[in-house]
Amino acid sequence: MTDRDDKAAKGQEEVTARDRLRYQWMLDSVSKFRLFFAGLVFAMLSFSVQFSVVSANRAVKGCQLAAWLLLLATGVLSLRDAGGLVAKNTENVFDGLTSGVRRIMWGCFLVALILLMSARILADAR
Repeated sequence: MTDRDDKAAKGQEEVTARDRLRYQWMLDSVSKFRLFFAGLVFAMLSFSVQFSVVSANRAVKGCQLAAWLLLLATGVLSLRDAGGLVAKNTENVFDGLTSGVRRIMWGCFLVALILLMSARILADAR
């Protein structure tokens, strides 16, 4: 009976170790995606500023400026989500942004993309 109990305990330990490894892999993947997204946002911001649409149309300029500000806000939030810009470095675990703030971040990103595309379309329409 003890042999059966030892095998069951060993099997349970293996399952627990496997679950821990899988959980750590998932956390690493989330962390990598968050860092990738922060880099993507700042790369888009730098390219959209560097290759801005030159136009005398105020709507084009307004769309670009609003998009840049939204991309900047998205970048700051994405850095915060990735673990940067933390007020306390003594926390054991950092969970990132709350779901509501994360939705705002993604909404700002989407609106910024739409504004950048709108600026290009408005400039070509004239």
